[in-house]
Amino acid sequence: MTTEHTPGPWRVIAPRGDRGEDAELRIDADPEAAPYGIATMNYSGVDDLANARLIAAAPELLAALRGILAEPMLIPPQAPDLPAVVAARAAIAKAEGRHCPRCGSPDPARHPAVQFEGEVSICPDPFHAESPE
Repeated sequence: MTTEHTPGPWRVIAPRGDRGEDAELRIDADPEAAPYGIATMNYSGVDDLANARLIAAAPELLAALRGILAEPMLIPPQAPDLPAVVAARAAIAKAEGRHCPRCGSPDPARHPAVQFEGEVSICPDPFHAESPE
């Protein structure tokens, strides 16, 4: 299952003036695609603007990860278990709202052990039968 999102690019609209209780950051996209914006967040903490920029970069980051994983020249056959490749697959699954309903793993290629009544076994959920990205 994949979740569609408002197409990018997204941008941060920062308020004029200082941070404070009433200050807000807005994340916008094309007004036709998202007439009410993507998100509004408080602009009171020192990391709020950095968080807003990261959110605004999400569509491009997701597209970049998908592109990298789809390029066989970039991901050789022996690389599927490299930590960066596993993390990329998990990030895509998280963005798409996919995860194992039984064990919570976002990566179909990983079969984490689950414990039930003292027994530890590989998660048998059909989610793990899906092919990796």
